[in-house]
Amino acid sequence: MRQVWIGNLVPYFCIRRDGYKTPTIRGSKIPSHKKTPTIRALGSSFINQDIAFKMSQAEGEDNVGEVHEIEVVTPQVTLMYPFTTESLGPDFFSNKGFKCSEVLSIAIPSCVKIINSDAFSGFCLLNNVTLPEGLEEIGSDAFRGCHELRHLTIPFTVEALEECTFRGSGLESIALSNGLIEIIGMAFKGCNHLLSISIPSTCLLIGEEAFAYLQNLREVTLLGSLTSIDAFAFSGCTSLETLNILPSVIDENVPESEPPTIGEHAFDSCTSLSNIYLGNGIQEIGERAFEACESLRQLRLPSSVRNIGKEAFIELENLIEVSLSEGLETIGNYAFHGCEELKRINIPSTVKTISTGAFSGCESLCQLTLREGLAAIEHGAFSGCSSLTTVILPASVKTIAASAFFGCNENLSLIFVGG
Repeated sequence: MRQVWIGNLVPYFCIRRDGYKTPTIRGSKIPSHKKTPTIRALGSSFINQDIAFKMSQAEGEDNVGEVHEIEVVTPQVTLMYPFTTESLGPDFFSNKGFKCSEVLSIAIPSCVKIINSDAFSGFCLLNNVTLPEGLEEIGSDAFRGCHELRHLTIPFTVEALEECTFRGSGLESIALSNGLIEIIGMAFKGCNHLLSISIPSTCLLIGEEAFAYLQNLREVTLLGSLTSIDAFAFSGCTSLETLNILPSVIDENVPESEPPTIGEHAFDSCTSLSNIYLGNGIQEIGERAFEACESLRQLRLPSSVRNIGKEAFIELENLIEVSLSEGLETIGNYAFHGCEELKRINIPSTVKTISTGAFSGCESLCQLTLREGLAAIEHGAFSGCSSLTTVILPASVKTIAASAFFGCNENLSLIFVGG
């Protein structure tokens, strides 16, 4: 039997479900039961089944303002504490004598605006959390290691999920509401039960390793106005099959130096990724962004894409078809190196230079279209493209490196338009 203080109320005794204790509140005796039911302290009332006892205020205390209540459920008892502060942290539970390993459920009152860092970190049995509308911040590591937490809804008033907020938790699904702006690095890293995720249209940033190494994540939908998917954001999600980045409206206030970007290694080693839809909005695809996505067979890049980074799609051995749109300006070094099944490529007129090794090792490439506007073909750009037999070079081409077509078919014909 544990003695607990609630706010400015007189102490009372909690009865364990397996106990035979009989507490007394100011002379009122609560009946014994063979198996004591859950006992709840609700505001200033003490409730036991259908019997309610009014708990008087402690002597000498004045009445306080509006009192919200926080519900805490343990294997032994359910309690509702008066709660008036705007932040909730781990000290609340330690001050009440709770161990993080014994809290099963918690309902957070509407007065709480901030869940502090580490508030529920290590609550290994926590399986139900109710977050109030009006909540504004969820701190770093707030729910880290909550292995039994399966489902959660984030209120629309929360603008950011901080670093490692849910890292290593047992989440299978999470509802992210419009209003969320940022998902900071490693927020969901190690949430290996998460099956799908839909990022709301208000979200601008997905931080480094935010969803990295989620072994059961199968589908990702990104809605709206993203400005950055940072490095390794979804790296190592080996079960990810479908990626939808829907068209977005580019924020005119975003500086040109910070174009909407899929960062380096963002989807590296997503070995099951076979369906990608990229809507207009993304302008840059970073270095090795889709490296080792070995199941990818088709790729269509929207007209908003300006730059393809170094080795962005390197060694995608099953990639058959690539569609590049007008507006593309740069194809980085070795961007499509080793895409052995790629059969044809059409280079847009907006591309001025085909960089070093850009399509090297594309052994099945047999149809290459180069358009007026292209000025230079750098070293090894098409080296090892052994299926190429004819390349028509537009009059705009001024420079071709000596090794640009090294290792191609010995009967390769280079035809210069205009002589």
